[in-house]
Amino acid sequence: ILKVKFGNTIPAISQLANDLRIIESETLGYFTLGNGDSFTKINNMIAPATQAKDGFIVFTDNRFVSVRESKSLTGKETNVFVDGDFKIAEVDPNYIKEKFPKFYSVAESFVTLGFAKNEDGTGVTSNSIRNFNLSFKTNEARELDLYLNEAKVENTTDINIMEALALESTDIKKKVLNLFENTSNLFNFDFIKELTNDRTLAEATIFKLNDSFYVCEKKNTADRNWIKVDEFKLYEFCMANFNYDISSIFKTKINEKIEEFKIIESKKEAILLDVSKLEETLEKIQKTLTNPTVEKDAVKKLESIKESIENTINSLKEDYVGLDIFKKSASLAK
Repeated sequence: ILKVKFGNTIPAISQLANDLRIIESETLGYFTLGNGDSFTKINNMIAPATQAKDGFIVFTDNRFVSVRESKSLTGKETNVFVDGDFKIAEVDPNYIKEKFPKFYSVAESFVTLGFAKNEDGTGVTSNSIRNFNLSFKTNEARELDLYLNEAKVENTTDINIMEALALESTDIKKKVLNLFENTSNLFNFDFIKELTNDRTLAEATIFKLNDSFYVCEKKNTADRNWIKVDEFKLYEFCMANFNYDISSIFKTKINEKIEEFKIIESKKEAILLDVSKLEETLEKIQKTLTNPTVEKDAVKKLESIKESIENTINSLKEDYVGLDIFKKSASLAK
């Protein structure tokens, strides 16, 4: 509500909104990555979408992306990004046009009319209509309201669209009318966040699906890198790519991971210390064995002790490697 009413223009209000987002996330379960900062902007995805079997299909990044909780693919995917408990994939536009014609036409209108995110991130506005301003903005209920020339439209039937668009082309008229008639195919996704950073030039989209996080990193205009992450890896990703700290949002989970790593490092240090002591003992035994005055019985005992120490050292080194692999696996946990 604060962001809808005040935007990002007042620093104190922005900080308050950020703090309240974190509280809401903890108490009500809303997905949040905070309010962003001077360089990182964080907004909900606002895009055309439709329900589909086991999930939904959204038009984003100039492609139709299917998000499904399923054990198998449909065969209509042209590019599979994530193939796990959730299937995230690009879908053939021709299939969408045939199977979901209304959704396809809304997506086409959305693109043709050049809708883009508002500066404050609370809505999208068309930049292809010359004579009036057309926008969709989020309200206090997290839904989208239609605005015409900055005035909220309570009922689309009360507006003479053809008269308002008298000077526009026939194609523009059709596209606007299509959106007016199918506003139910436009969604404000509060579980999908779009991140951009003006300084690092980084861009990413983050999905929260059940208790899992999926990151789509935009490497350049064409390449996308999809990864499944936990809270700690998401924190690392935001710091590395956006220089944006979300540790306060996932403090408990991140602290658990850090403590886990500390325990592993402590065990590794203890192993290295034990190995160092044993290697010192091994050197002393080796020197003794090279002494010609040592009796044969003593040599046999020392060689037995030496073999036992060598086996212990090798075992400790294997434990060290195992702990290191475990830490890397935990760090990359998906």
